[in-house]
Amino acid sequence: MRQEIEVVGEINEIKEYVKKYGNIDLKDLIKSVKGNRIHICPACKGVGQISRTEYRNYENQYWWEKCSVCEGFGYTEKEKKPKLRQIGWE
Repeated sequence: MRQEIEVVGEINEIKEYVKKYGNIDLKDLIKSVKGNRIHICPACKGVGQISRTEYRNYENQYWWEKCSVCEGFGYTEKEKKPKLRQIGWE
């Protein structure tokens, strides 16, 4: 039953995309949405969101935040690498 609901939701999403973008291939749709963003975001790994955890009142609280590096797209125009800095001395 749950899978049927998920499939119906996906079909409705596809119908909305067809209304918005017309009858185009999926590859062309992805290219038009991504634009020049061809590099996977190193912060969110292409998801567009970052999970956060906080410990309050003897409970862990989880939530998702929009990635600040890629602005929620999951991809960036320029290749971004994490900056490494040295903490302490050996």
